[in-house]
Amino acid sequence: MTSEREWACYPQVPGIAIAQLSRIDEVAAVLVTRWEWDGARRRRGSDPAGPEYQQIPRPGTEADAGAEPLWN
Repeated sequence: MTSEREWACYPQVPGIAIAQLSRIDEVAAVLVTRWEWDGARRRRGSDPAGPEYQQIPRPGTEADAGAEPLWN
């Protein structure tokens, strides 16, 4: 689901992950803030750059050798 305002935080929705995108016109970047809805409460989600996430190897590095390409 994509929406600029709707976060789907309703008791009828048992769970959803939300990515809030924010930007400033003069900055060539987008801030992503993660949220999680568990059917009762909305909480701040984990930061994808945090230690609990495995680092994804950069294309063309040794760690990437033999990996399936994302796009053909």
